[in-house]
Amino acid sequence: MSKINTTKNIINVSGVHRRYELAGQSVHALKGVDFQLAYGEFLSLVGRSGSGKTTLLNIVAGLDRPSEGTTYFKDQDLGSMSDEGLAILRRHHVGIVFQSSALMPLLTAYENVELPLRIQKISRSERDRRVKENLDLVGMIHRANHRPYELSGGEQQRIAIARAIITSPDVILADEPTGELDSITARKIFALFRDLVNERDISIIAATHDRALIDVVDKVVELKDGEIA
Repeated sequence: MSKINTTKNIINVSGVHRRYELAGQSVHALKGVDFQLAYGEFLSLVGRSGSGKTTLLNIVAGLDRPSEGTTYFKDQDLGSMSDEGLAILRRHHVGIVFQSSALMPLLTAYENVELPLRIQKISRSERDRRVKENLDLVGMIHRANHRPYELSGGEQQRIAIARAIITSPDVILADEPTGELDSITARKIFALFRDLVNERDISIIAATHDRALIDVVDKVVELKDGEIA
């Protein structure tokens, strides 16, 4: 396992609750959750479907706001930031990987990975350098000109990971990234996350219901019915 810098955390979640109305009923999705993610740490968020994993990741990403409690990214209180400020933070500092790769179907692997850099108006030569570097890192440079329908599920997720890291984020948030993959491919994806932590010092939170994958992580946080188990 990589050496963890415990002197300062990149993410601090304290006393987070999330309540919302669903079909006329009040749902208490998170109930006073506390946890920390250190710089260069690989954390697995474990729990069954409905345990609150996705809700917690959405709050950490600034895609949702807690009903109560605080979430700090570095020294920034996400609760005090505007929607525009949160969007800028995600664009530059957070990479997100979903259960479904969410690739653009008409774009090649190369173009999918390149897209965040186009949005940032990075020069063409710099885009080309970084896209090739990151495709090579995830072992997909040989599939650069293929479209998503020509790739396996595991290959699509590798492209999604390359896209998530193309902006050199501080944190990757992965929501059940192996949920649609077979066990062998799922283990390879978690091994790739481990390599990213070791080689790039990226901090990662990967939500999963599969306990067989957690032997490569630094820390496990288990959620059960919206609470830390």
